[in-house]
Amino acid sequence: MTRHVTFFPAWHADPYLRDLGQALADDGWTWNSVGPRGLITALAAAIVGRRTVHVHWYEGFSPSRSRANGVGAWLFLPLLWLAGRRGRLIWTVHNLVPHDGYAPLVGVRFLRCLARASSRII
Repeated sequence: MTRHVTFFPAWHADPYLRDLGQALADDGWTWNSVGPRGLITALAAAIVGRRTVHVHWYEGFSPSRSRANGVGAWLFLPLLWLAGRRGRLIWTVHNLVPHDGYAPLVGVRFLRCLARASSRII
């Protein structure tokens, strides 16, 4: 069985994600990076056990820092929770307070829900 991990968000220029992807590849994993639309597909695959999802920056849920993005972030939580219950959701926590402040509707409550949904927190 192929082991696969999807990184979210797809910030391709980030050297940490490239290094993490290379280390996973060296260990026999395949990987990709996705934006919000690809995250839906990745979470569905994680729920049925075919993929692991790695959330790297929660800021990816509200990239334009708009209220609409904030509502969209909350709509992801049921899928995140289901993937976490299957042991397939990993969140790397860099900081709990973003450098530029929280986006509308994506604040401490959202982070608590994301933490509870995650099967592993790094």
